[in-house]
Amino acid sequence: MGQAKRRDRRVAGGEPGDEDLQCWIEEDAIDADGDTVTYSFAWLVDGSAYSGAVTSLWSGDTVPAADALSGDEWKCVVTPSDGTATGTAAQALALFCEPT
Repeated sequence: MGQAKRRDRRVAGGEPGDEDLQCWIEEDAIDADGDTVTYSFAWLVDGSAYSGAVTSLWSGDTVPAADALSGDEWKCVVTPSDGTATGTAAQALALFCEPT
C-alpha cells in the first residue's frame, strides 16, 4: 500500500470564514495488488477532533468556511486503504492568521 502525499499550507490575510478549507489528494496512493484505493479524512482544530466536515470530492474532505475562525490551526489527516490494508497517513496544516 502506498501513501498519501503531504502538503503544508499556511493561509494568511483575507478574512477567515470567507472560503471553505479543503484537503485534497495531491498524488494518489498506489496499491501493489492493483486494488482500488479509498481515502479517509480526519480533521483536527487546535489539536482537537473536528466532526463537522462535509464532502466536496471525497467524504469529509472539507471544513465549511463558517467554522474556520481567525487564530485556528487546522490539520487534515488522510489515510489510504484498499479495504484490506491501510497505508501511511499524510497530513496537511493550515494556520489562519489575523489580517495585517
